[in-house]
Amino acid sequence: MASPPSVSRKIKFGPFEVDPAASRLFKAGVPIKLQPQPMRVLLLLIRQSGQVVTREEVRRSLWSEMTFVDFEHGINFSVNQIRAALCDDAEKPRYIETLPRIGYRFIAPVALEEPGNAAQGLEAHDSPGGAHERLADAGTGSEVGAGPASRIAVAARKRIHARPILVVLLLALGATGYAGFKHKPRATGPSLQNMRISKLTDNGAAEDMAISPDGSYVAYTQRDGEKEGLRLRQVATRRDIEILSPDTNGFHGLTFSRDGDYIYFVRSDKNDPFFKYLYTMPTLGGSPRKLVTDVDSPVSFSADGHQFVYERCIPARNKVELAIGDSGGGEERLLTTIPQANCSLFQPGPAWSRDGRTIVVPVSLSGMQQGWVLYSVEVPSRRVRKLYSSPYDMGRPVWLARGDAVLMPHYDPVSGREQLWTISFPGGQARRLTNDLAEYGTALDIVRNGGTAAGITRTMISNVWEGSATKASSTRQITSGTLPFTDVAYAADGRILSGSTDGKVWVMNFDGSERTLLADEAGWLTPCGQFVVFASYNGDTVSLTRIKLDGSNATKLVSDDLWKPSRTSLSTRAPVCSVDGKFVFFVNANGPRKIYRVSIEGGPSAEIAETLGDFIAGRLAVSPDGTLLAYLYEKYSASTTPGWKLAVIPVRGGPPLKILEAPGGIGGPRWSPDGKTLQYLLTHDGTTNIWEQPLAGGRPRQLTSFTSGQIFDFNWSSDRNRLLLTRGTKSSDVILLHNLQ
Repeated sequence: MASPPSVSRKIKFGPFEVDPAASRLFKAGVPIKLQPQPMRVLLLLIRQSGQVVTREEVRRSLWSEMTFVDFEHGINFSVNQIRAALCDDAEKPRYIETLPRIGYRFIAPVALEEPGNAAQGLEAHDSPGGAHERLADAGTGSEVGAGPASRIAVAARKRIHARPILVVLLLALGATGYAGFKHKPRATGPSLQNMRISKLTDNGAAEDMAISPDGSYVAYTQRDGEKEGLRLRQVATRRDIEILSPDTNGFHGLTFSRDGDYIYFVRSDKNDPFFKYLYTMPTLGGSPRKLVTDVDSPVSFSADGHQFVYERCIPARNKVELAIGDSGGGEERLLTTIPQANCSLFQPGPAWSRDGRTIVVPVSLSGMQQGWVLYSVEVPSRRVRKLYSSPYDMGRPVWLARGDAVLMPHYDPVSGREQLWTISFPGGQARRLTNDLAEYGTALDIVRNGGTAAGITRTMISNVWEGSATKASSTRQITSGTLPFTDVAYAADGRILSGSTDGKVWVMNFDGSERTLLADEAGWLTPCGQFVVFASYNGDTVSLTRIKLDGSNATKLVSDDLWKPSRTSLSTRAPVCSVDGKFVFFVNANGPRKIYRVSIEGGPSAEIAETLGDFIAGRLAVSPDGTLLAYLYEKYSASTTPGWKLAVIPVRGGPPLKILEAPGGIGGPRWSPDGKTLQYLLTHDGTTNIWEQPLAGGRPRQLTSFTSGQIFDFNWSSDRNRLLLTRGTKSSDVILLHNLQ
């Protein structure tokens, strides 16, 4: 038998290559992003190529016996991620065959690459068990892929050599085991085994919520088209009443007072969904009273209930102010300021500890160092420190009963969805609590004794649709399935590009077939001649990257001062390509906001113009003739809002040629095929349609006539004859989490 290969040997199959030592997957030399758990499963299947690997074997390779997670979902997720990376089809597999209720089998021919030599085939003419033994050795030295006889022999050898060491270890454990057990620290946070989750609403329209201190009531906002109303549900009877009728100014944060007699809520200005006010009203109904103007988060109360803390974001200065106000109104005082904050989204909100000494607050950072940080602020001293940081989204934290941890929604890159995590205090160790099919929303609240929490779970269905310019409402569905697509565009070769909510960019045929992963951890896809441009992010760094449609020739164009795309609104502030495909226009993240141009070949960026507003509310758009550039903006004010506006400037820079009024909350803009109007997405009565605003002035007019569903993005073909849409629905409900103590 040949000597075992070194760990540097790579495994090849089809156009793919796996480097086991580095846990990396390549296609034709181009790295393919694959998360750690799916990569472990792929290596397990390859090492037992041609053999059936049971689901139980997969489970043991991913989790220890003391891990309590949703194994079935975790296995399905890992296999689906592998298939997506390999462009494999479960119905007609080329690489991974599914044996229902049993397991999986890797069916493609596999070869090992000898260092400095051609790849060595692993076919049936190898010595019995030899191929599988070499595949096992090619990884980390584990015998998980060896044949049965080989595994028994290796295990026997290990037992012989391990006996003296085992005796010593047992004696040492006998001497110290009891003491170690006696002083073993208790696990921080609740147990998944004890926790029970129940659904409180089932209308699919719950947007935000708060639970009363005694757990008797849940206040929640209910979506009614583009309007939102406030309802109060009695938990025991599941009956609710409407305490505020639906209106167009949405809610952004609910909190009960410490005694449960009042509800505090943040609500948007009718003209500008990004500008908000804090109100309070009696829990059982009454007239709302405005307390604070310009609030950007839910409030959290002090231990005695006399004060609350909230955030105010200053877009022009890229900072968040943490302020303390009186529960009955009156003067506020500034507690601290957090610089380099991302003001493009509503802040999840702070949480005041039960002993009143500490406030924790998650903040999204902008600029060169992007990502999320959970800060802790000592109230008496105003000392600020980073408790926990992550590249991924965070939601509203709540303090658990013992005060040694907070619970919060946090994006989990393994499952590709928002899960619930605990962050220990003061250590800052993160531990995922849930691992299920639910997507948890940003909102979270907890009762006084810490035993029950309330949250939001949500689902989104969005597919790619295609239609014609003459009949924009007559569309056909191209994709199907559970993967929600957001932004969409035509590629130069006629195929379709689309981004999904898990931060992936895909390319597919015109009929939706042969979908291929083009980029991971990315957004803002922008066709640019033979290239595709997108924002890619790795940790706290965001780069503007160009790549060819075959996944080759990836080049970073810009690597600093860029916005990080949101998972659920990838097209916001997206760059745009010039008509000739030679340049890319983009907006910087840190104020003052400016529009820049960079060559598609790379090189230094050139400033085009300073934007009119403090905040870019939509994407950039170049006119069909390539001479004009349009963008959507708002101007920050500490007292009121001037609303949203559309600006049109020369593509080479200069003063604006047109400034047009725009409804708050629209999506876009895009140019019409004839270049005479600016088009955008507007939702009325829960249904989104495309509207257009003539450059010559006058009232906007509706272009499409859909009667249901939401549109998340749209785009025209290069000849302006075909229209692409991503279209679907959103659903969300209130849940209760019991037995958290």
